[in-house]
Amino acid sequence: MKNWYQTWKTEWEYRKRFSRPRDSFYELAVDYLPKDPQAVILDIGSGDGSFLDHLKLRDKYTRLYPLEGNPVAVEALKTRYPETVHYIAPEPLPFDDHSVSMVHCSHLIEHLKYPDLIRLLKEIDRVLDQDGILMVSTPILWDGFYDNMDHIKPYNPTVIINCLCQEMANPSFDPISERFRVEKLVFRYGKYHNEPFRTSEVKMVDFLLHVSRRIDKWLKIKWTIHNAYTLILRKS
Repeated sequence: MKNWYQTWKTEWEYRKRFSRPRDSFYELAVDYLPKDPQAVILDIGSGDGSFLDHLKLRDKYTRLYPLEGNPVAVEALKTRYPETVHYIAPEPLPFDDHSVSMVHCSHLIEHLKYPDLIRLLKEIDRVLDQDGILMVSTPILWDGFYDNMDHIKPYNPTVIINCLCQEMANPSFDPISERFRVEKLVFRYGKYHNEPFRTSEVKMVDFLLHVSRRIDKWLKIKWTIHNAYTLILRKS
């Protein structure tokens, strides 16, 4: 019962505001940050550095590495994070095996074809140390996913979990790892715009359905969909 309640409570916190801003998901990382101030933290696809900035990680850690593919963004990041690396996924990560304590990867994997995603996950597995944390955030398929021209493919969280946590049935490639376990999975919610509209040829039934819609509105009941998620994995 307690696990069910905690799951509901967490989901409700993220459902009560639609299209919740991305930085609220950054805060999920707080419980999983390394204790060692010299731990290596990678932010792959760092963009403007909002993840590192929002959590004020510069004040806590000395070895932060934003990795970004946009040269303009790289130059801007270097003014605050001199260790910024110009990186285009899924190139080999310029870090030694088992040398990284945490990898944050937000809104990047949806820009990759699946062979490139496999290569990136293999690189993350290679550099991540035992007990290291991988935090992935990405949109999934919804009616606005392909509004962004360079969105290639939505990946459900099960895809990442199957690649890193368990052997896949009939895989088309060798399993990447079975050493990861799921620590947390939180979905982002959006409003379902094409709400089903129930009606009836029976006048009284149709009237009752109309009343129920008004009750839904009064109780602030909304139709919601999953439009993104944050998945946190720990390497054993």
